[in-house]
Amino acid sequence: MEDILQFEAPFGWLGWIVERLILMPYMRRFLTHRNENLKRLAEHS
Repeated sequence: MEDILQFEAPFGWLGWIVERLILMPYMRRFLTHRNENLKRLAEHS
């Protein structure tokens, strides 16, 4: 399974910096956590 997530922060260059420093790491952690939970649920069903 492969997740593809596309997003873009508003506010030009400031949004680009926030996107790279905050949003991308947060979304990676979020998707990793979600996928681990889905895997755990699928394996115990």
